[in-house]
Amino acid sequence: MIIVGTTSGVYRFSEQGGAWSPQGSALDGAPVFALASDPTIPGRVLAAAREVGVFESLDSGSTWKQTAFDLDPWSIEIAADGTAYAGTRPSAVYHQPPGGEWAPLNSLEEQPSYGSWTFPVAPHLPNIRDLRFSPSDHRTIYAAVEVGGLLVSRDGGSTWENHREGVHLDIHCIATAPGEEDVVYAATGRGFYRSFDAGRQWEAACDGLAGLYLVPMVAHTLAPHTLVTAATNGRPRYWRTRESGAEAVIYRSIDGGSRWTPTMGGLPEQLTGAVAGLAVDQSNPEALYAALEDGHVYASDTFGDDWVEVANGLPPAHAITAVS
Repeated sequence: MIIVGTTSGVYRFSEQGGAWSPQGSALDGAPVFALASDPTIPGRVLAAAREVGVFESLDSGSTWKQTAFDLDPWSIEIAADGTAYAGTRPSAVYHQPPGGEWAPLNSLEEQPSYGSWTFPVAPHLPNIRDLRFSPSDHRTIYAAVEVGGLLVSRDGGSTWENHREGVHLDIHCIATAPGEEDVVYAATGRGFYRSFDAGRQWEAACDGLAGLYLVPMVAHTLAPHTLVTAATNGRPRYWRTRESGAEAVIYRSIDGGSRWTPTMGGLPEQLTGAVAGLAVDQSNPEALYAALEDGHVYASDTFGDDWVEVANGLPPAHAITAVS
């Protein structure tokens, strides 16, 4: 089962015998831009609806309950202990312990660089675009600021450091992998970056990428240095009114970004819709899903080698997750 978040609610699809079929929709009208499945509770899913709040489902998306009413969430994630985290606009991080209520973590306004964080579009309020956890320490949290760099907390959110040197500050998505220290990967508005020391130092790694505006990125569950991202030809302001659209390409790297190659089997060489969401299936490491802003949804059971269409004609899709 996959759940797709769109600008007007969520849509569910299931696969049987290689064929995908719709299983209904919910949260009509809610602009769902982020989804997260709980690794500890089968069927638990969280949806972040911008300017609306956070919704929770305990039955794989059949029914939903709103759990946060006063947040503008732009990212959502669930830790291995079941604690939920939401990144908001203006930039802040909230958490909800299992069975508890949503509450803010330590204020990010104390960051020396906070006043320089911004957003390209009015009202220019920065947001926490993505959240990830250390693969080795559940108390280490990574938060991507759009636009402001990478925030790192090593104490569960009590204190934060803002790492900015060497990385493009418009970070859209992050992934983590084990190393001597955490390896952190970042998809940004100006290419792919990686850090081998938990975000303190960065290097660009864009070999093979024809476009540098990257939004989604995922890592293989069993091989975390195998990555998939998608690039558009230019920034959204250039392609939203272009007849050929985003001219998007999905790329894969098997060496932590040292080399990228297109992985578009079964798809056109370029996609009109921007790939806004990617998801992996925790129960099937080769299963990969893509949600596009033009309302298409695609699935691959070969981690991107070959793709099939799951759906088309949806409202603009921005998030996707696999649930049990």
